[in-house]
Amino acid sequence: VPPIELDDRVDAIANTLANASRETIERGMRFVAALRGRPLDEQISLALEVRGEQFASPDFAEGVKAFQEKRPPLWPSNQ
Repeated sequence: VPPIELDDRVDAIANTLANASRETIERGMRFVAALRGRPLDEQISLALEVRGEQFASPDFAEGVKAFQEKRPPLWPSNQ
């Protein structure tokens, strides 16, 4: 990023994160931390497990519904 655009880029990223599903961010951060030092087969198993949890979450359902309705999501985990 050119230095002149850095503040705008930081603001955009911060706004994206502030409006994201807290549950999804937390799950993703725990997932990344859990991968460290594990063999590939365990990483794949963990990824499939986390993916299933995410797909079953109320936030995922809200994200799909909001997308279909062309509106911003109202994340249950942020309420």
